[in-house]
Amino acid sequence: MSEWQRRTAAALRDQLTLMGQRNLPSNRDGFDEEFDSLRALDQRVRSNHDEFYTASLGSNMSKNRYREILPNEGTRVQLDPINNRGDGDYINANYVDGRRLFGVPFVYIATQSPLRSCIFLLFAFSG
Repeated sequence: MSEWQRRTAAALRDQLTLMGQRNLPSNRDGFDEEFDSLRALDQRVRSNHDEFYTASLGSNMSKNRYREILPNEGTRVQLDPINNRGDGDYINANYVDGRRLFGVPFVYIATQSPLRSCIFLLFAFSG
């Protein structure tokens, strides 16, 4: 493990420890607070229906395990279409650019509980 990886892992451990500390008398921890702030942000973003246009199309709704968890239009992963009409380019996933957010040289693809029918698409996409 490199020195940079050791420092990054130590910083992550410290952050998780700090977030895990309970605040008395509310008995809430930093994860509760973070989840509340993410939920509030999600509500603000969801008020803009154009952000989830492709995910909301009838042909794509069955590809979403959860109706309330949709990929943001601006960062959604677009697969190569399976025909010249553009069919099959949707998967409920977003790119997460870790370079700026986390100071790492990576861009991730994030998805939550992909459906069995979509797992093949993920492997085909990444391979």
